[in-house]
Amino acid sequence: MGSVYNTARWKRLRCVKLSESPLCEPCQRRGDLTPASHVDHIVSIASGGDPFPPLAGLMSMCPPCHSIKTSAKDRAGGKGVAFKGCDESGKPFDPDHPFFNRLNNRATLVCGPPAAGKTTYVRNHRKTGDLVIDFDAIAVAISGETGLKRATPAELIPFVCEARDALIKRLRRRHDLRHAWVIAAAPALADRHPLAESIDARIVVLDVDEQECERRIIADPTRVDFRARHIDAVRSWWADYVPEPPHTPLEGPESFRGRPMEKEQTQLVPTRDWSF
Repeated sequence: MGSVYNTARWKRLRCVKLSESPLCEPCQRRGDLTPASHVDHIVSIASGGDPFPPLAGLMSMCPPCHSIKTSAKDRAGGKGVAFKGCDESGKPFDPDHPFFNRLNNRATLVCGPPAAGKTTYVRNHRKTGDLVIDFDAIAVAISGETGLKRATPAELIPFVCEARDALIKRLRRRHDLRHAWVIAAAPALADRHPLAESIDARIVVLDVDEQECERRIIADPTRVDFRARHIDAVRSWWADYVPEPPHTPLEGPESFRGRPMEKEQTQLVPTRDWSF
């Protein structure tokens, strides 16, 4: 990455950016006029950004703002939001604040026990180009084995979790996705709400009753080798289940593709069990 900044092409691009925007852009949003001496990649090169983007992909910054942004967004463990505060209209100064994703309600957390139909629900509602974050699908993608759809080996779980968490972290920043779908078991409010709040998502709970889930598991040929495990997981989900508060509005049809009542409880608010 250091070689990029030593090239004549980058030095020319940097000069053009500072000539066009000589003041620190984050400071300007706060009403301060501070000379800029750094030119920052809005999407870092390490994150896959273009080393030589158009000027709109660069930001003129003063040294303090550049340090804050680098620590918050470009380094491992960063919180993702660099600049605190809002302008007079109430919009955050930081262009990557999740507020800008929430404006269009662009994320949905779909929860429920095994065999509730979470994956089917997302498949029937998603559009081309939507992001779907699903533990099982990630396991299949990184292993290349479709047989992992129903049971992920213990040695793969840390890798699947890290891939999932990286996607969640990126989703917390400003993005251009039409919509993102996150699939999780999340039986308790303490499971659902922190994750949903972190990505400003609405919550859909498919609380299909225990007997119906068990019936589906028994009838599903892809679960033959894992029936006992999945049935235990259904019972565990219902033992831990805490529904949304009574005042939470419901939306959607009374039934889902002719199946028993599956409430879509919507309220803006990582789960313990992502694997079913």
